[in-house]
Amino acid sequence: VDVGVGIPPTAKSSFSDMAKLTGQFSLPGQGEPYPDCGEDVLYLCPRCGHVKKSEGEGKGKNCRRGTCPKCYTTWAWLLAKKAELRIKHATKVAARELGRARRPIHVVISLPKSVWTLFHDDYPEARREAYRLLGKANLRGGLLIAHPWRQKCYQCEGDIVGSWRVDAETKKFTHKERYCQDCGSKQFKWVPGPHFHFVGYGWVKHTKYIEETTGYVIKNIGVLNNVGGCIWYQLTHAGIRAGRQTITYFGVCALRNYKAPKLPKD
Repeated sequence: VDVGVGIPPTAKSSFSDMAKLTGQFSLPGQGEPYPDCGEDVLYLCPRCGHVKKSEGEGKGKNCRRGTCPKCYTTWAWLLAKKAELRIKHATKVAARELGRARRPIHVVISLPKSVWTLFHDDYPEARREAYRLLGKANLRGGLLIAHPWRQKCYQCEGDIVGSWRVDAETKKFTHKERYCQDCGSKQFKWVPGPHFHFVGYGWVKHTKYIEETTGYVIKNIGVLNNVGGCIWYQLTHAGIRAGRQTITYFGVCALRNYKAPKLPKD
């Protein structure tokens, strides 16, 4: 299915029809904005009466909803910064449990085709199985972000890789580029392929045995230098579903184990 060809994931395309067929998941930014989303905000000085208008991208009114095509990047940014604080705080409250594994890593666990139906029909059970297998792979705790689909190159079917940067003015994460790692093309399509992105702690082990016995593929992407940036990028094309948290925590980072620091006010 040729969907999302050469366009950002927020564009209205035939992908929306594919999301409706699942009845559960969609990409961020596929809903309807509020009437005033993105409108300028006026600031009035109480002393002199001077009026200043908000200027620049992301400076206007923002609903902070993951479904809003105008505001979903701010939703992702806020969620990523909160998640980053929680993940990093684990090294202070769970130092003994983590041992020497105190550097956050990025891991992907891909589901075998035989359980794709489970992912869509009984998502909580699919997530619990991912927790269990990641624990067997010696991952001690972190967060999971679900991705129901993968990006593939429209030209050669290669994997699409993306990068991001921190905007010098707003200090927020923003997309830099997205391209095929094999041919360099920037045209892509969405294909089914449920998987989870893990950000957390542990020394990855036993992946070959797990793949041979269960069909699940666990891939260690590596140590993270910018935890928030990685989480933000994964959120920009994550699977979102009404009534479900986009980010969930388990192991030493589980919500019941400790209270994370609050996000500082700008």
